[in-house]
Amino acid sequence: MRHGMVYVLCVGIISACVVGCEQKKEGMPTSMRGKAPAMLDTNEITEIPTISQTDLTHSASPEAETVTMPEVELPQNDLEKCLVRVNDTLPTFELPMPGDTVSHSFDSLKGAKATVLLVWNPDDLYSIQALETLQTDLLPKIQQAVDSKEVAILAVASATTSEAAGAAVANSQITYPVLLDTDGSWCAKVTTDKPFRVFLLDATGKILWFDIECSDSTLRDLTNGLHLLLK
Repeated sequence: MRHGMVYVLCVGIISACVVGCEQKKEGMPTSMRGKAPAMLDTNEITEIPTISQTDLTHSASPEAETVTMPEVELPQNDLEKCLVRVNDTLPTFELPMPGDTVSHSFDSLKGAKATVLLVWNPDDLYSIQALETLQTDLLPKIQQAVDSKEVAILAVASATTSEAAGAAVANSQITYPVLLDTDGSWCAKVTTDKPFRVFLLDATGKILWFDIECSDSTLRDLTNGLHLLLK
């Protein structure tokens, strides 16, 4: 009788366990019922790409600025006085230097890559300032290119005497070549206005840029244009 009671008790305990397990299964997702816990399958994890500090810096930084040839922006009335403009070829010349009778051609003096040409008049204070600016502000920046003859700086004194041009060159201590257009006949092929122009020319003498004044912006544009040609 005692063994029978023990048997009945064991059966009851087992039945209770089975019922409890079934109740737990009902609260589980169907796909997990009847399955034993498994380790995490790392093959099912998609790899997350990493972003380095370099990537962040690169994406946040603006695109590198590119240097382009400056544009010529002049009022229409000033443009009408310009007989040669961008993409035109500068008129050729055969001109002497002040105090000399030997003529020099543009081709014999031009730079292999670029030439800066100033047309000026010694009676014009603005012209004297430009003559000196090319000497003191531009030349030191491109001295190596000038020495290697990649770039040349030239000036043409127009409608003046040899004495006046020579005195201005000496007083301003100009070291680059200055030519003399005594009667202004060459300058008349360039402009109908007063003889003042700053040109940037390529190796063939084609006009890439020019200005009719000599200001801080003129020097900046000229420097940027030269930098582009010397790259």
